[in-house]
Amino acid sequence: MSRLRPRLTPALEIQGGHIGYDVPPSVRRKGYGTQLLRLTLPKARAAGLSRVLLTVDSSNVASIRIIERNGGRVESEGYVGPLGGPYAATPSTWNPNHSIQPMRQRER
Repeated sequence: MSRLRPRLTPALEIQGGHIGYDVPPSVRRKGYGTQLLRLTLPKARAAGLSRVLLTVDSSNVASIRIIERNGGRVESEGYVGPLGGPYAATPSTWNPNHSIQPMRQRER
């Protein structure tokens, strides 16, 4: 399941981003996460987003790879605090071929 959040609250700018996705443990490592994100990106564009932000726990190598397979790159890392652990922000923007390219995240 994927979630598209066209509008970000200040909290979602730090942790959460525009797109979230979940893959049940029983079907992980089969490409479903990569496909979920790939299919959600055009919906983000249709919702009027020219750029998307995804965040991921820095220890979640699988999710980082999903984002990278869809053209994103880790641009910054930080610590959310006692309610959340380390994270890596993956800001991206659209190119004319509908893939995503990195953009810089606003410093917090």
